[in-house]
Amino acid sequence: MYKKIVKGIFSVGGIILLSKLFGFIRQTVLANQFGATQETDIVFFANGVIDNLSNLITQSLQAAFVPIYIGFASNEKGKKRFVSNVLKVLLLIAGIFVLLNICFAPIICKIIAPTYKGEVYKEFVKNMRLFAPNLFLSVIIAIYCVLLRANKKFVQGEMIGIHQSVIVIALSLVLGKKYGINILVASVYVYSIYNLVYLGIYGKKFNELNWENPINDENIQRLLKMILPMLFGYAVVYINQQVDKILTSGIEEGALTSLGYGAVLIGFITTLASSISTVVYTYIAELIVTGKNKIVADMYLQISIVMVTIFLPISVLTIMNAADIVSLVFGRGAFDQRAVLNSSYALMGYSISIIPTIFVELFCRFQYSYCDTKHPTFNNAVAIILNIILSIILCPQYGILGVTLASSLSMILCAYLNYLTSKRHNLYLKVSCLLRYVPLWGVGSLFIIVCSVKGRELLGNNNVFIRLFLIGIVSIIVYIVFVGPIIYFLIKKLGIKVKKELK
Repeated sequence: MYKKIVKGIFSVGGIILLSKLFGFIRQTVLANQFGATQETDIVFFANGVIDNLSNLITQSLQAAFVPIYIGFASNEKGKKRFVSNVLKVLLLIAGIFVLLNICFAPIICKIIAPTYKGEVYKEFVKNMRLFAPNLFLSVIIAIYCVLLRANKKFVQGEMIGIHQSVIVIALSLVLGKKYGINILVASVYVYSIYNLVYLGIYGKKFNELNWENPINDENIQRLLKMILPMLFGYAVVYINQQVDKILTSGIEEGALTSLGYGAVLIGFITTLASSISTVVYTYIAELIVTGKNKIVADMYLQISIVMVTIFLPISVLTIMNAADIVSLVFGRGAFDQRAVLNSSYALMGYSISIIPTIFVELFCRFQYSYCDTKHPTFNNAVAIILNIILSIILCPQYGILGVTLASSLSMILCAYLNYLTSKRHNLYLKVSCLLRYVPLWGVGSLFIIVCSVKGRELLGNNNVFIRLFLIGIVSIIVYIVFVGPIIYFLIKKLGIKVKKELK
């Protein structure tokens, strides 16, 4: 199992790297074609509302689906019946959301975008209604993704990000000048339909439609009981995101788009952390069923150390060189210097949350493995309340940086709360074991900060790419040489222990 987990992580990691590479190209093309304007704010905001609803359903499903599905063991008929019933229930829920969005779009838009007036407001309402039906496609795609992951088919679900980027890039380059920003609306439906067909081909053998009433299925009732508190939790996240967008949309024209571009750059790290946690979660759920709590705790400890060691230098480098990164990726065409500055503030603030996000993802799924969705939901809600309060306080003074800094600070609280509640399920889980690594991580971070500062001083007049490349290479080499060997030895020692326990 240990080798399967490692193989799954590297497979997913490779696809995500490729997916995010295409994602960077996509955002670069969009920034060059459309810039950061009121028009882009409207389209991205409207699409974001539907995306958030889709994520609300998807994330809730992902946590609740796997433990129940695995519980069927070799009962293939029972699995297919369960999947079919899940599909029917979630499409019904999606239909309610779509209907509400279409019917009450004017009211919803006034609430979530109070600064939009006149023609801008009308355009926003129109886009909200245009994007709403895509929720049906997104929910079916989400079900197939979760189904494939539950069957240890991780790569297919991650490939949809590549499909999305390629389609958006192609349509924007070929038809962007003729149809303008409206081509993005069409691209959303094109890549959703393509991904649905793609996943349907791989997932059809795990599904068999039936016409029974899904509410009578006790497993569906159990699923809904697990999902309901999570829906509340993700609804709070959704509200928080809208508050951030309301605050940002009032800063200046194009600020909301700049916030989104900053989030895209940091999204690679958070997506990778989430996907790795999902791979681990799928296998860990099986160990928990057999009562191997000590092995589970040791594996989580080892994975935490590896992930922090890998992502910490990325976090520090991103914080120290945010302006150069944004300028290199987006700083051309219609994307002016003001947009670069705003996006770099967003990237800087979000980068602080990279390490806390890793622990949030790991410990949330740790609790999901024990069929506990209430505590992660409560922890998330508490952190979101803090986020909203901090955003309202910090945004007027620090603008986009204040909004993103508030998000990062709340993520730190969420990580700590999830660790505390995770210990309720497994007493072997002790993050105090990580303290021995803190001095090493601290020294490594200090090296990177010094390399970044001195690098900008010495290479200030050089090309952005050359400066960023040299700073990154030197920083990583110094980090690996001085910190890597010690951490590698400690991780390997723990890994040997885990593999022995698994045998």
